[in-house]
Amino acid sequence: MPKNGLAHYCLALLSLDRKTKNDSVESMNHLLAAVAGDSLSLPAWTLLAAGYEAHGDTNQTVESLKHMLLVAPTNQPLREQAFKLFLKYGHPEAAELAAQEGLKLDPTNSDLYDLLSNARVYRGDYAGAVDALEQVIANDSTKADSAFYLKITVMASQKPDTSRLLRWASAGVKKYPNNVELQKQLLTALALSGLTDSVVVLTSKLMPTDSPKLPAPPAAAQPLTTANPAKTKKPLPFVAYVLKYCDQPPTDAAT
Repeated sequence: MPKNGLAHYCLALLSLDRKTKNDSVESMNHLLAAVAGDSLSLPAWTLLAAGYEAHGDTNQTVESLKHMLLVAPTNQPLREQAFKLFLKYGHPEAAELAAQEGLKLDPTNSDLYDLLSNARVYRGDYAGAVDALEQVIANDSTKADSAFYLKITVMASQKPDTSRLLRWASAGVKKYPNNVELQKQLLTALALSGLTDSVVVLTSKLMPTDSPKLPAPPAAAQPLTTANPAKTKKPLPFVAYVLKYCDQPPTDAAT
């Protein structure tokens, strides 16, 4: 049964149950045969990575984790575990390389682009993360749901990349005009762009009437409190309201 991945995986489990040194070696051999027979077996790759880690083989642990990410690129717990181990073992670039290797075989795979974006965020490359997400939409515009717009605007706001933040926040609010979190991202973009009149209009829209559940984001506060009222097209009846939030630091709306 050299190519029967499931059979070798079951034999590996039996070997692990015996918990002896020789059985550990036997289980690793079965796990190697398991992933050779079924390269998409996440349970087999998981045990194989754990085995390499237990034996102190950091290089093979990293390689196994890279394969696991290709099998399940959107598995967030796996991403977090893998990224932490990549950093621990001195390979912070491993996740990005895994995504790029997968994209060579499947260049329009949106899940792999999402993995690539996530890997770049983990390394602090927010511009590269936005690049990866933009490629998702270039390949398939139907992927542009509200979650996508929120994700890409939060990433664009980190440095920030004002032009791309304004572009994607505007597009998101146009498509989802009642999405408050996207409106807050647009407020940030407008404020950073110095478009005070637009900030005034959107802040007015977000101001609560009979409930405090829709507060104006702090990002809108600074330009409004420093603006010359004579130069704005709209009156500022809500200055006190904005001042209330002026000292609060901005918070991210999504991860």
